[in-house]
Amino acid sequence: MEGEKGSAKNADRRKKYLLETVNLLIKDLNSVMAGWEPNQQNYRAKFVANPDQSIEKIVSGLGKLSKGELAGERMFVAYDLRSKEDEHSCFSDNTHNDIVANAKGIENVFLGKYQSFTGENNISGPSIFDVLKQKDQVLADELKKTIATGIAESKKIEAPFDQQIKEESGRAQIAKTIGLFRKQGDLLAATASKFGFQFDPEAI
Repeated sequence: MEGEKGSAKNADRRKKYLLETVNLLIKDLNSVMAGWEPNQQNYRAKFVANPDQSIEKIVSGLGKLSKGELAGERMFVAYDLRSKEDEHSCFSDNTHNDIVANAKGIENVFLGKYQSFTGENNISGPSIFDVLKQKDQVLADELKKTIATGIAESKKIEAPFDQQIKEESGRAQIAKTIGLFRKQGDLLAATASKFGFQFDPEAI
C-alpha cells in the first residue's frame, strides 16, 4: 500500500467500509451527547428527575460490570478454560489494556471524576462515593480502596493475555485481579442495600 492508493484485493471496498463505520460511530456519539445536553426533554432530563431510580441504575450497573461481566465473562471464562477465543479482545491482543480501562471506568463513575488522556480535560461532580459515605463511611472507604487496588493489580497483568492464562505466574496475577473485581461487585451490592434496593452482582 502506498499513500491512499491501495494495491490489495478489495482495497476500495475496505476503504468504503472503514469510512462508513467511522461515520456511523460519529453519528452514535453525537446522539449520546445530545441525550445529555442540559435543559432538554431528553435522557438527561429523565435521569435528573428521578434521582433514586438513577442511583439504582448506576450502582447496579457498576456492580454487574464488576463481578458478572468483567471478573466473569471477560476474564474468568478465558482463565478457567485457558482459551484465547474467550478472552476480552481475542483479535487485537489488547485484553490487558481493556481490563485496566474497564476498571478505571468503574472508578471514574464511582468517584464522579474523569481526566482525559492528555490531562487537559478534568471533570468532577457529586458522586456515588459522596452519597454513600454519608450513610456508611466505612463501606465507602473500603469500596474506594478495593476499586483502586483492582486497577493497580490489573496493570500488573502482562501482555499478551492469551499467554498469561497459560503460565502459572500470569494465572496467579489474573486470579488475584478477578478476586478484587468480584469483591468490589459484592461491596456494590452492599451499597445498594444502603440505598434501599437489591441486585445480583453475578447477573449481566
